[in-house]
Amino acid sequence: APEDAGALAIYRMLWGGLMAWESYRYLRAGWVHSYYVAPNFLFSYIGFEWLPALPGWGMPAVFVAMIVSGITVSLGLCYRLSSVVFFVTHLYSFLLAASNYLNHAYLIALLSLMMVFLPAHRTLSLDALLWKRRARTTIARWPRMFLLAQLACVYVFGGLAKFNTDWVVYHQPVRQWMKGSAKNVPVFAQEFVASELFTQLVAYGGIFFDLFIAPALLWRRTRPLAVLIAAGFHISNMHLFSIGVFPWLMLAATTLFFEPDWARRLPWLGRYIGIGLDWIARDAEEPPASAKRQTWTMWLLGGWMAIQLTVPLRHHLYPGDVAWNEDGHYCAWRMKLRSKRGSISFRVVDRETGRRWKVDPRDDLSKRQARKLRGKPELIRQYANHLVERYRLEEGREVDVYADAFVGLNYRPTKRFIDPEFELGHEPGSLAPYRWVLPFVWTIPPHPGYTP
Repeated sequence: APEDAGALAIYRMLWGGLMAWESYRYLRAGWVHSYYVAPNFLFSYIGFEWLPALPGWGMPAVFVAMIVSGITVSLGLCYRLSSVVFFVTHLYSFLLAASNYLNHAYLIALLSLMMVFLPAHRTLSLDALLWKRRARTTIARWPRMFLLAQLACVYVFGGLAKFNTDWVVYHQPVRQWMKGSAKNVPVFAQEFVASELFTQLVAYGGIFFDLFIAPALLWRRTRPLAVLIAAGFHISNMHLFSIGVFPWLMLAATTLFFEPDWARRLPWLGRYIGIGLDWIARDAEEPPASAKRQTWTMWLLGGWMAIQLTVPLRHHLYPGDVAWNEDGHYCAWRMKLRSKRGSISFRVVDRETGRRWKVDPRDDLSKRQARKLRGKPELIRQYANHLVERYRLEEGREVDVYADAFVGLNYRPTKRFIDPEFELGHEPGSLAPYRWVLPFVWTIPPHPGYTP
């Protein structure tokens, strides 16, 4: 079914601008160097160990390409090519370092791939001005619905993941985070932000928001209130937590829930926006697709959504608590659900002489890498493998590696995390459950007043 092309075009402009800004932020803050260039060793995702980091100015050049392609996507200049360039460069930077995993970076990877195939350049774009045959006043409805379905997955699965004992009963780790985030708000509000009442509002309000914000935005009667709530939620998150572009990205995506001709309905400006949209597209409507093309489109969209609806649930196939063992944590929209504190060292044993010594990973890794390593079994396995390879290449030794890891989940006292007798240095990567992670057997709750 046809709908106004303006809504998707405005989202494209916001999307491209935010992607350019986020890429520039990484360069300006020096994160490109500290995350990708400076480390001697980069953690990888299973199946992408072969992916090499570019030397010298290679990584900064990747982010410059992301800035340029983000700008050209926003302008709608060579839109398809620009979208491909941004998707490839972002996906490369995302897959290069598993210790940098962020849910919103994964979301950007998904959305950037989707944008490659969406006709977001039919109006309000340089492509529509330069190549009139591409301009349209209407497009098919499915591109906007496709984006809405993906965004709804983020919200709903984020809400479902919060139904766990620590979040619902003990309000952890949100309680400690509110105490730590109170310093980021004005002085008059700091006591309230750190209070038990605000903690409960955030814990229960977060569940309610995630589960119901998408349908509330879709329904006309609740949309005005839902927009205000969404704006308040994302802006407050921006001030309370350092989560980068995510609040702005979701605020920009909120416009997709409006009626497709929402820009034409704006008071005072709507008439002029409508004149501009029609002038660029010259009243050219999108012709209906053939039955065969519609069938293929529906099969592809259905396949994509089937993946999005099943991947976040895969942790139910693994034994134990996903917050503890991390089995199925990635790509599941499990946001702000657990905090892990602790320590880790590695015991190295020379196979020939039996000599033993300890390795502190902080001597070899960046601060961020060492912090992420402590509670993530896959990173622990990879670093143990790295030590075996390093001693083989640098000293000609064949060694075994064991981990002494202690972790406290959601502000509990620390307990041993990894089986100290399991040799990790020769353990291959696998999607099977981590055999060497000790079970989560604590019966004590996270104490409200406990601070490590």
